[in-house]
Amino acid sequence: MQSPAQICNIALGRVGCQFFINSIDPPDVSQEARVCAMVYNYVLEKALQDFPWPFANKVVLLQDIGSPLAPWGYRYRYPGDCLTLKRVFPDGGVPVYGVASKTAGVPYRTVSDDTSDARSILCDYSQVYADYTARVTNPNLFPPAFVNLLAWGIAAEIATPLSADPKYAQSAAATYKNVLAEAGALSANENQQDPEGDCDLDAARNT
Repeated sequence: MQSPAQICNIALGRVGCQFFINSIDPPDVSQEARVCAMVYNYVLEKALQDFPWPFANKVVLLQDIGSPLAPWGYRYRYPGDCLTLKRVFPDGGVPVYGVASKTAGVPYRTVSDDTSDARSILCDYSQVYADYTARVTNPNLFPPAFVNLLAWGIAAEIATPLSADPKYAQSAAATYKNVLAEAGALSANENQQDPEGDCDLDAARNT
């Protein structure tokens, strides 16, 4: 089992720190723990947003909260754990060239509510689903490639306050970008389009 502290310790080692932490929360009040705690959630959400990770992908039926804003027909509650909304689609898919596409979305708009900090999704379809990247905080769900990326991202943020050598921050930031490309390629293999659906869609386009 892995923990935020273990991931941060990987990052600490990558910027040349000699001291490691037991937790990013009290009772560990070392400088290393305080700096890691300051950046951990920010870097975690950034790493989740930087790629549509399969382990963080979520599809939910949106809750109709009424009072739509013109010219839209419906108003839905924005998922509380959503980091990146990728598409909105109605039940049964979206007709494309006469065939129901499983990957297409419909037009929508996100707005902030006037009376609260919540957000809403405006759409012209009833019974719609949201496909999005969720805020995943359980580190035991992180695949090794994501842990590696997250550790490099943390390293880039903690290098300046904890390391005397500024080159560590530059090196970690550059490595983060390289690892992101590699991890993205690996994660892309976890998705596969429906061959039958694709064939039907191609046939419909050619008619």
